[in-house]
Amino acid sequence: HHMLRTMTGTQNPRPEAVSELMAATLGRPRLVEEILESWVLEGALARDKGAWSYRGQPLEISQETEVPVTRSESSPAINLPTAPDEGARLRLDKLSEASRTLIERLALLGGLLPADLVAALWDGDEEVFLDAIDELVRTRLLAEDVAHDRVRYRFEAEGFREAVIRSIAGDRKTALHAFIANQLESRFVRRRHELAHVLAR
Repeated sequence: HHMLRTMTGTQNPRPEAVSELMAATLGRPRLVEEILESWVLEGALARDKGAWSYRGQPLEISQETEVPVTRSESSPAINLPTAPDEGARLRLDKLSEASRTLIERLALLGGLLPADLVAALWDGDEEVFLDAIDELVRTRLLAEDVAHDRVRYRFEAEGFREAVIRSIAGDRKTALHAFIANQLESRFVRRRHELAHVLAR
């Protein structure tokens, strides 16, 4: 409740929003920001003209207002995440096939990755890869860090990365680990050859 008020600037948020948030975060405060972000992406939580709305109704209510918790039959149904993993699944389902493939590979490798390592995990068309990276950054699943002429990518939320890993079935996860190992081995073999060639000059 306190974090919802702090992050939205709402003094008296609707009780159904508070209840939904408590259920989605399983009472864990560190997941609040992640779940609120997924609600914004889904359209359940929106900001218009400086004011927040929840399911099409003002998020801020007066103390005297009585708000029915049950949803009216005429209210539009909005698919809200009921747990962190469900929120991650909803965000994954909105991605293109290439972006989802890439984000799953990156999730298994780590939270902060140099650009050349990210590129090493892609074995397809370069244009498709660039489009996938652009989509992941645009949807705020990945953040692009540029410093000292180096580009690195990191997950915006570690909780989301963990949820992506949990969403990958066991057999497929094993296959992905093998694929990643092969890609990285090939990358380092190429770099050793390039270095040997430079040193031989």
